[in-house]
Amino acid sequence: MPTKQPSFLARTTLGPPNYLLVAMATIFMLAMAPLGAWLAAQRTSNQAHTWLAASHGVAKLDREFRDQFEAQQFVLVSWDDCTLGKPGKLATLARKLQGANGVVRIETGPQWIERLTSAPYGWAEEGAVARLEGTFVGPTQRDERGASLGQASRLTCLAAYLTPIAAGDDAQVAAVLEQIRRAAAESGVEPASLRIAGPAIDSLRVGQESTWAMLRWGGLAVLLGSTICLWRLRSFQLAALVTIPAIAGGAATLAIVYYSGVLEVLSLGRSLPLLGVADSLVLATPLLTYALTLLAGLRLIYYYRDARLAHGVDGAAERAVADGWPAWAIVALLFAAVMGAFCYSELLPLRRFGLFAGMGALASVGALLSIIPVWLHRFPTDERQIQAIAGPRRDGSLSPRLASIFEAAISGRGMMAGFGLLVFMLALAGVRGLAPSTQLPVALADRSTLASDYDWFGARIGHAVPMEVVLKIPGLRNRRPDESAEADGQQYRMTLAEQLWLVDEVEQRIRTLPEISGTLSAATLQPAAGGQIEDEEIANTVRQDCDDLELLQAEQRAGSDVRTGMQLWRISGRLMAATPGVELDYLSSRARLRSAVAPVVLSYEQRDWLLRELHERGGQLQRANVCVLYRGSADSAAPAANSAEALFGSLMARSGVQGGAVKYFNLAQLERGDEINADAIGRASETLKYAHAVVLAAQPADLAAAGRIAAATEQLAQAGVNVVDVSKLPAVEESATQLAVQSGGPGPILFEMTGAPIIAATITEELVATLDNASYWIIPGLIAAMMCVVWHPVVGLATVAAVTLPLALTLGVMGWAGVKFDLGIVLVAGLGLGTAFDSAVHYVAWYRRGIEAGLFRQEAARMAFARCAPATVDGALAVGIGLTVLALSPVTSLHELGIAALGLEMASLFAALVVMPAIMASPLTGMMGADAAPEDAAVEMTPVRIVLPGEGDGEIRPGRTDVAAAGVPAPAHRGRSGAPAGNETAAADGPHATLQAKLQRLRHAGGE
Repeated sequence: MPTKQPSFLARTTLGPPNYLLVAMATIFMLAMAPLGAWLAAQRTSNQAHTWLAASHGVAKLDREFRDQFEAQQFVLVSWDDCTLGKPGKLATLARKLQGANGVVRIETGPQWIERLTSAPYGWAEEGAVARLEGTFVGPTQRDERGASLGQASRLTCLAAYLTPIAAGDDAQVAAVLEQIRRAAAESGVEPASLRIAGPAIDSLRVGQESTWAMLRWGGLAVLLGSTICLWRLRSFQLAALVTIPAIAGGAATLAIVYYSGVLEVLSLGRSLPLLGVADSLVLATPLLTYALTLLAGLRLIYYYRDARLAHGVDGAAERAVADGWPAWAIVALLFAAVMGAFCYSELLPLRRFGLFAGMGALASVGALLSIIPVWLHRFPTDERQIQAIAGPRRDGSLSPRLASIFEAAISGRGMMAGFGLLVFMLALAGVRGLAPSTQLPVALADRSTLASDYDWFGARIGHAVPMEVVLKIPGLRNRRPDESAEADGQQYRMTLAEQLWLVDEVEQRIRTLPEISGTLSAATLQPAAGGQIEDEEIANTVRQDCDDLELLQAEQRAGSDVRTGMQLWRISGRLMAATPGVELDYLSSRARLRSAVAPVVLSYEQRDWLLRELHERGGQLQRANVCVLYRGSADSAAPAANSAEALFGSLMARSGVQGGAVKYFNLAQLERGDEINADAIGRASETLKYAHAVVLAAQPADLAAAGRIAAATEQLAQAGVNVVDVSKLPAVEESATQLAVQSGGPGPILFEMTGAPIIAATITEELVATLDNASYWIIPGLIAAMMCVVWHPVVGLATVAAVTLPLALTLGVMGWAGVKFDLGIVLVAGLGLGTAFDSAVHYVAWYRRGIEAGLFRQEAARMAFARCAPATVDGALAVGIGLTVLALSPVTSLHELGIAALGLEMASLFAALVVMPAIMASPLTGMMGADAAPEDAAVEMTPVRIVLPGEGDGEIRPGRTDVAAAGVPAPAHRGRSGAPAGNETAAADGPHATLQAKLQRLRHAGGE
């Protein structure tokens, strides 16, 4: 009699047992994971300006700005009684921080007031305070009756400007903050009242909060998930056995991040890794790996249970692995491929997330299939523990509740299909309503210290988020007051006072934006007397102070000391922080900022075009008679304030035109209804033909009105009026890489916008673009993949609908509820798709086994349901309930994942337990060769022995009166009988011939 061959893990091919070799290899690989994970968590980088790809236009502008204005990252410090009337502690703190490591300079509100009230600026204290309100000085406080408490009650602050090296290193920023806290304590400031905010500390505080949130709330999520596993598996050993590989998979994900960074530095010669560094999104990725590994571990435990019930202890671990293979590999590869679509994003956090989420999933499968089978082989589970999870009849059969769900799904599959389609369509409508959030990327919720400090500054002193505007004025435009502005006939050259006027005009328009609390610029230093800065010494003092405060810089070429000839005038607006609960959209703020700045810069460009036009005709702008055309109400005598015509007219009045003012002409006087009045044209031409230039500065948005204006100006020109149309100027491009002296003509005045809000708005746009582009790749790829899994195009397409339903439903609810998304949405997408892949691929794998073994489609659907449903339910409960605690996290990405987790898992249960069985039991699967059982058949099934393909003696299952309850498939294949020739019976005639043949095969497999 042949001896039974040992199972794989029990074999001693290389000497030691295979299980020992596998265990040693696993321990060796995972031994480096804890250290790598800890080092990755300690070396995070959350600086938003590094999140855009280096080639991105906004990233290039930000780098140029940081190269020109090096010390522009600041930390604001204040406390509850830091007022203008009590400046002692603030002065002591400023004195202690002077020369501190990593700090370039210290500025305080009282220092600014002293500067502005001294020569050469000469502002009164009230005027100086007004210029600083919203930046270094807060509003006047009031008593209970609303009466002002005076200037002394205004809160003020200190700004510590960091060196570029310190600002780019979270460790050095942490050291600076420690110096500030220590110096504040030595200055008599209560630590509890100290408030610190500013762009320089965002990365550090976000990284710290993200790390602690992972340890605190992530640890609680793991604990709660393991508790759910203990409840469902009724065994400490089994609960620990599925939790430990899940934790190991999460740790391995972070370790891969760190060791990838080491490989980047060593192999590519980089000083710092580009991809192998953790940010807040990457720090949350281990939770995703943990969840997917926990699902796979629970499925492996249930496969082990079935193997133990069918065959006993010997080889049960190997049979459990064989039952789930290659489904586990397919799930991991599908998930890695889907996550890989994010690697093409312009956002580095999404590239990192896609790369390391996929690598973590693949690594976790290896850890799972190494740890659990080896442990179960070496330390088999007690029989009582197996019986405890073996169902109500202790034979692995479904609970009545799960069985009833399946029966409802397949009996009402038409209704379920209609309901599912309706839900899917509503979900898609909700998805289209999703709107992005332009909060600071992965910002902290209102429970965090950073968010509360930002809100404190915004309410008491001024907002703390800088939004920068840089005016670029070519040096060729400079002139002394005694020089002609039109010397070259090509451009209007400006004195220092005129350039300050330009800066002031832009600054005043920025101040009108509701989300801006205040601004700082060179115009803040404009002398109180106004007018011309005639004195050369005064002009030099103003320029030197602007240079010291980094409000004016001579532009240099990147990586060089060569100057481009361009002067950079910086205007720094303090914008409201987009903390949770604050209704602020950085996309809208960016658009409003551009609308505030662009018309002013355009009016200066229009002046140059008018100047060139006049010089070409032998004239000049100085003392010219200029009239500006506009279109307003019939009785208006001047254009609306802040309109393009008003801006241009005001600029002309300051440019030396005749009489120091321009005339305006209302084009509405030329219209009669929808037509141009010829008589009015004649009268107007008699008045306007004496002007040196009649300027059309803007066109209305109304196309009909624009057409009438074009017709009127053409008729005026034909009547001899010198009409100059500067409403449409050609675009001018110039950058720091092109020297102004080499441009071959007059240099235009340009402006650029940068800062954290601009970057945040760009990140939002790139996130939306990435999600759109990823969907174009993921959906077709997923359809092709599921077609290969199911091995039929139509059924594969239907399966994709079931796979994407949970995520679509979750995102649809978010859209209908008006919930905005940020980078954390990829965590929700990863969890939804990973869960759906796990349940769908395993279900389809068992369904295909049933069909290949000759079962009717309902039989195969029931068999697949019985093998997959218990693990699916337990996994959804453990992951959904466990991750829900993340909703308490102050980090928005974890917070959003926690809110969506339970709903997402419940939607996954609906797709796995209802939609998928309904699809597989439907006539749709007839296309892939799955036959339906005769509808009028009602045959009493005797108990049969169930034999899975490739297994031994099988297991006993009770029979049913339903023809579709034939159980798990026998090894016989469709189209041929499994009975030996000697036991053949006459073929049954009639409508039940096929059914009788199946019953014969099943009974033969049972040993009858």
